Order: sequence, then structure tokens, then C-alpha cells
Amino acid sequence: MNEGAIDRILHRVTILRNGTAAAAGDLAWDVSFPADPDDESSTALAFRCRFTLDGGQVTEIHCDAPLGQYTPEESLAVAELNTDLAAAFARENITFPSFEAVADYLVAETGAVVQEGTVEIAPAEEDEEAESVFASVVPVAREPWVSLSTPFADDVDPEWLLEQNGNLTHVHFEGFEGSVSLACAFPLALLTAQRLVELIDDLAAFRLRLLDDLEGGDEEDEG
Repeated sequence: MNEGAIDRILHRVTILRNGTAAAAGDLAWDVSFPADPDDESSTALAFRCRFTLDGGQVTEIHCDAPLGQYTPEESLAVAELNTDLAAAFARENITFPSFEAVADYLVAETGAVVQEGTVEIAPAEEDEEAESVFASVVPVAREPWVSLSTPFADDVDPEWLLEQNGNLTHVHFEGFEGSVSLACAFPLALLTAQRLVELIDDLAAFRLRLLDDLEGGDEEDEG
């Protein structure tokens, strides 16, 4: 792990809280997020986080939040941030020597099912709008890459798909025999457990956003 990985992970963790993180020196970031991410009028919590790196691992997380001035709920929000960061950093140190190791990790951590070389990661039961994510290994110039995909809406206008693909970055649409999927891929040699979690989360988040855009466009056409 390096400073770039810390920066990436910290930004992701704060974005999930509708917050921000700004670099503030060597291994230090100024963090700000609402105590209640679902309440726009919620008190903004702002403090600096510093990290200690030793041997490629984060050995200390120090956030100078004034906990003595916070309510119990606000202190809990800071504690949850620290817990999520620690878990993400631990996952960032997990790498995979083979796709079989990726499959074993997903089975152990998510209850995924392996069938004929493909891993199916089912969505959380409470997430009724989500679809499973499927993982497999594909060769890219004889190098193994991990491919991830999730079903999208079928019978979508090909021009709309092409337009979206022009705007997307690390995810893209794929079509096969009339079925449309949202997909991405990453080199196995560079993949960490945290990267894997991020890619799976990205597919789910992009899928919902793109479906909303698609439905919104259909409503405008009807109007």
C-alpha cells in the first residue's frame, strides 16, 4: 500500500457519507462529512486524519476530531469512519495469486456461488432493485484479468448504449445474444480485495444511476 491507495480509499469512504477529503500534507487529509448523510441540515463534522505507513501497511489511523464537543451520535459517526477505513486498509493488503483465490475469497466473504468457472455474487436481500454480479477470468494478451458484469435492461436503444459507453470510464456496456450487461475488468496481478469490493460496488451504483437516466429519458420522449 502507498499514499495513493490511502487517498483513493479515504475518498471513497467519505463519498459514501456525502463528504469530502482534501490532502493536507504528508499522509494527512482534511475530512468533512455530515453526521447524518441522509439529512442535509445535519451538523458537518470536520477534522484532520493522519496515517502511519510501515512496510506498506497502515499501522495507525489518527483523526483529531474533538470528540469531547460531539454528541454521542456524532462521536459514533467518527468511530464508524475509523472502522470502515481500518477494514478497507486490511482488504487492500489482500492480493490473489490466481482466479481460484479470488473465487475462494468471494465465497468466504459474500456467500458467492461458483459454477463452471463463474462466480455469482448475489445482492443483499434488502436491496430489491440490485442484480447479481458475475466474476470470471479472461486472458488479455495472455495475462489473466478478472471480468465482472451485472445484467442491465434488455431491448435498450443501441444508440443510447453507444452514447453512454462514450461517457463511461472504467465500466462499459456489453451485448450478447440480445442480453445487455454492465461490465468492467481489472488485471489479476494488480487486484486487491479492496479493489474487488470497489469494482463490485461501482457496477451496482452505475447500474442504478444509468437505469434512472434511461427511465428519465423515456419519460421525456413520452412527454
